[in-house]
Amino acid sequence: MKIHFCGIGGIGMSALAQLCLSRGETVTGSDQGKTDITDHLQSLGVTFFDLQQAANVDGSVDLLVYTEAVPPTNPERTKAAELGIPQKSYFGYLGELSKDLRTIAVAGTHGKTTTTAMIGEAMIKSGFEATVVVGSKAKGLGDNNFHAGSNDWFVVEACEYRNNFQYLNPEIVLMTNLEWDHPDAFPDEASYFKVFRDFCSKAKVIIYHEGDKNTEKMLEQISNDKYQITKIGVSKDIVDDIRLKTPGIHNRENAALALALGEYLLNPSPLPPSLVREEGGSCPPDKGDRSQSDRGGLMAKYEEALNNFSGTWRRQEYLEVYQGHPVYDDYGHHPTEITSTLQAFREGFPGSPIALIFQPHQYSRTRHFVAELREALAQADHTAVVPIFQTRDSQEDVAAVSIKDVAKDDFPIIENTASLQDFIKSLPEDAIILFMGAGDISKKARNFLGGQPF
Repeated sequence: MKIHFCGIGGIGMSALAQLCLSRGETVTGSDQGKTDITDHLQSLGVTFFDLQQAANVDGSVDLLVYTEAVPPTNPERTKAAELGIPQKSYFGYLGELSKDLRTIAVAGTHGKTTTTAMIGEAMIKSGFEATVVVGSKAKGLGDNNFHAGSNDWFVVEACEYRNNFQYLNPEIVLMTNLEWDHPDAFPDEASYFKVFRDFCSKAKVIIYHEGDKNTEKMLEQISNDKYQITKIGVSKDIVDDIRLKTPGIHNRENAALALALGEYLLNPSPLPPSLVREEGGSCPPDKGDRSQSDRGGLMAKYEEALNNFSGTWRRQEYLEVYQGHPVYDDYGHHPTEITSTLQAFREGFPGSPIALIFQPHQYSRTRHFVAELREALAQADHTAVVPIFQTRDSQEDVAAVSIKDVAKDDFPIIENTASLQDFIKSLPEDAIILFMGAGDISKKARNFLGGQPF
């Protein structure tokens, strides 16, 4: 089958394209310009077009897969409609392909990407050859966002935005945490929690953190008519005992979930009492014909891989030294993520002042969380803000809040290269610089470091 990906340069779409390649499909794709991701896809045999136009789609295409950012009026989608070519969204087709696999879905408000990458790297190092799709480039996956496995397990980052994870049918769900987000899609906490409740109700096994009150409350409300769902609560004591190369309590929490999954899949006994507590029914995985000693050996390799986890793209990612300051890049955009990342840097660099340059993501999120954002940003030693990144925002949201509401008289606003240079010149010599946000601040930072305008 020949599949054309409209918007193939996206992090999710590029991983799905690689999954299709691994299944023997012919893959073409387009995006607005070349990137490292599209170069990698071309090296794998993907025919890539760096301009989206009708000529990229002809009668030889059997299916067009599009990212949600591509509207029906896109020339490729219009041409596909004229030719009668079926079209599926990224999430819809991802769900379709996963139906033949045993899906392990990593869900939650924060930490999905890192947890998925940890699991993928640990599985590869332990020889548990699952297929893995990550929402970022992971160092342990060869700086890639995909790994083609050889068994029928499928590890995937499950996105709740607009209930996109509804297309997945998970056997196992890892819940990282639960806190209201995406106010542009979910008007209140109840509507946000409901999609998680519906999603988790489809699982046979749910692994979560004991003491996460929102998650525990949500799990109390789920049920499945076909079987009793097994709930595995990870103890806080285990989180405290984990040691990683990557600093941060949130990273140890992510690793604890990954460790619990490994114990469930690989250990001679499905649920070691020292690690987890089981509630409800049991659904032991198929461990094949491996002996207990073999499975124990695999688990040791799995744990070792977690201990040596080296991170992912845009999660506490080191860039370079600029004018004597180590510079890092991070994707955090919710107040909780800002707080967690700053805690990690305090832990990793005790005594070093932290200079945070933050770009709020979406007017809708900023509007609803402006007080929490200001509180989180104030935890850095030196903070500056970049104008709000607008995407999927209503005119009402844009009119309701501005970057001045975030900055007030406390944080300087960086609007160009000169103001960024002035901010950096004002920092102590031993300060660490952290660019943070989910918009285009990473591109701006990398351009600046490369001598281009901010």
